[in-house]
Amino acid sequence: MNKKMPKPTMPRDGSVPVYKKDMPVGVKIISILYFIAAAFLVLYIIFIIVILALLGTQTEFLPPELTTEASQTVIIVVAIIMLLFFAGMAVLDFFIGLGLWRGKKWARIVALIFSGLGIFGALITVPLMIAGMLIDPISVISFVLSLGVNLFIFIYLLASQEVKKAFA
Repeated sequence: MNKKMPKPTMPRDGSVPVYKKDMPVGVKIISILYFIAAAFLVLYIIFIIVILALLGTQTEFLPPELTTEASQTVIIVVAIIMLLFFAGMAVLDFFIGLGLWRGKKWARIVALIFSGLGIFGALITVPLMIAGMLIDPISVISFVLSLGVNLFIFIYLLASQEVKKAFA
């Protein structure tokens, strides 16, 4: 059995290095999902910036009620709030992914909270689906994927013995 030893984590106080356990594959996959989410948020931010730039130059295509100065101001303020929110989420997703990859307990806790919120968010769309407001195929697929991925992450990070050992 020639199993390679993981690289030691060097403590800052100069004491003996500690060998960090390898993260389970499932945790690494969840970490990669967080990195992908951060990348998509950055792309979304770029998209919003491009749309804002086009709004400033292509006003002839807008309905008249959106070309007033007050409407333009509201659009810009809302867009800036969205940009700040998505930028914060992108940074947070990146650091959660990094924390999970490195086996940080706080990252596991935050990922559990986020997946719990994702489950809740998916479940609150059920009444809208029952009422017939969200019955298009994209909404149904989005619901199933969101619920499935968040349930998997939540149950895996909470109940897996392998994960519990890795984050102990």
